[in-house]
Amino acid sequence: MPSHPGGISLSDYEAIFFKGEDSRSDKDSFPNPPEEPLEYMIGLTFLPGFTLWGSKEYVSDPQIRGARTALLSSHCLPGILRKWWRPPHQAHKTVGQGASVVMAEFAWECLSETLLREMKAVSELLKSPPGPAELTEEALTSLSFEEIIPAVMELAPDLWQLLRSLGYSVQQEHKNTRKNPDKIIFTIISMLCYTRNKNCGRFQKVLSIYLKFKGLSAKAFDTLHILGITMSHKWKANAAATISKNCMYEVISLMDQLFFWIIAHDNMSLPFCVYSQQNDNQTTFGNGCAATVFVKRSVHQLPPEANQRLKEFRAQGLQNPLTAFHIWEIREAAAPQLHKHTVYPATQITNILYMNGLGNYA
Repeated sequence: MPSHPGGISLSDYEAIFFKGEDSRSDKDSFPNPPEEPLEYMIGLTFLPGFTLWGSKEYVSDPQIRGARTALLSSHCLPGILRKWWRPPHQAHKTVGQGASVVMAEFAWECLSETLLREMKAVSELLKSPPGPAELTEEALTSLSFEEIIPAVMELAPDLWQLLRSLGYSVQQEHKNTRKNPDKIIFTIISMLCYTRNKNCGRFQKVLSIYLKFKGLSAKAFDTLHILGITMSHKWKANAAATISKNCMYEVISLMDQLFFWIIAHDNMSLPFCVYSQQNDNQTTFGNGCAATVFVKRSVHQLPPEANQRLKEFRAQGLQNPLTAFHIWEIREAAAPQLHKHTVYPATQITNILYMNGLGNYA
């Protein structure tokens, strides 16, 4: 093991600077402070500045370059930095400030730059499609926690680790086997991105549509919007109207393509809730009609003249109404098909009664 001329080995230096310990038995073997070289220096402050990429001559010097590389790759460097940040002190003495203020500012500068860079990368992932595409079925159903959380963890590893360490203790990491804070951390990152850029509201828009159809009130929407969790009540109302209009256009388009379709409708009751009740603006309970169009695309398309032929057939039926004999013939022709549908439920009921011990119908 190489040693210093004063009698200190390299391992002793590593123990002192890296661990803060001095394992030597003879304390007097430490060399005296090198006062003479310091007298010829302009100042100790300039030495790191020149050797660490401060001067072209010092940067290109092979010996200094080798020493610089050894220092920056040494495992003693963290111990030196810790002593700069929090100098060791003896008992009953005031703790020295060292370079704690400067290092804290520098650490915050490095951390801020890293986190902002990761936030920008995540923001691109959380941007919603522009224009009407933001409310399409693909845009509203493409957000999946199982897919987007690993992507965010890959784009922002330091930000994710910071939030996880702040919100999840070491004890929880070992004890909790079911609880997972990933969804909470993702929600926090989504809120931060949305606060910085209103276009990064992909998560907020999906959650707003979900809560709208779960009956969340307008005041609750605006409260969650202030917190950055959802979109505003106005955006939600406009989005619901746009989705409804797009769905109606889609239904009309399918009906115009001459697919086979039938429509079912029925009466319904509708509660109309107002944002702020007044004498002339009260919550009411009204009635309406709801209809559903069933489109069967697998059936062959109807010919363009199908509607005209139906009208002609109905006109013929008015001139030649069905008699009781014709109705009986139609019933006999359909009897085999009706028999199949009648036997099946009857057999099912018989089996259920038999399995419950209500009789032997075999």
